[in-house]
Amino acid sequence: MWWQLMMLLPRNNHRNRLSAGYPRVGVGIQEEEALMMCVICKTGETQPGTATVTLERESATVVIKGVPARVCKNCGEEYIEESVTAHLLKTADEAVRAGVQVDVRTYEAA
Repeated sequence: MWWQLMMLLPRNNHRNRLSAGYPRVGVGIQEEEALMMCVICKTGETQPGTATVTLERESATVVIKGVPARVCKNCGEEYIEESVTAHLLKTADEAVRAGVQVDVRTYEAA
């Protein structure tokens, strides 16, 4: 649909400095993240924070501190992004393969 709006602009729009008036890329996404409501308590908004995640597999327990998350201001529920979760699972798999029984780590971005 945006291409239809662009076609309505005068051909010499570069001389008149006209634009379609679109916001910068990502602005709406950032606002949407800031307004995320907690699905547990239904009343709290989430804000950026950190979490401590404990993963257990077979005989291994891996604790990772300082994991970036969105945390509910009201109830403390933590929401971790999919890309961060994938990194955590990869870290836990490596620990299991290394034969670790208990491991405590600080989160390091991929």
